[in-house]
Amino acid sequence: MAKRKNLFLPQPKWTLMRQLQTLILFGVFAAIGAACWLGYFALTPAEVAPQVRHFNVEHGSSLRSVAEQFEKEGLISDRWSFLVFARLLGDAGDIKAGSYSVGARVTPYHLLDKIVSGDFAQS
Repeated sequence: MAKRKNLFLPQPKWTLMRQLQTLILFGVFAAIGAACWLGYFALTPAEVAPQVRHFNVEHGSSLRSVAEQFEKEGLISDRWSFLVFARLLGDAGDIKAGSYSVGARVTPYHLLDKIVSGDFAQS
């Protein structure tokens, strides 16, 4: 007995070109999603205690160790997003050692800007 064809729907033709187009489309959506996540992460303030917080960045500290320190102190919510964000901005190797202070509502973008520009705490 012969196989019956569906008269209403055409048979999908998954050619190499169509598969490539689908893969590119998914890649574009993934990139847009990642950009939206990093934008949300960078501009959302962390829930920090109402008083001013002080922290130190030691001389010779890597960005990874600084991100771990910030996550432990509650200054950022996710160290991996902070690392990706800093690397995308090109600020990964520009952190400056010193003693810093931040207020109650600090965003990861503001925090990164502070340690890259060397905006030290006033004694």
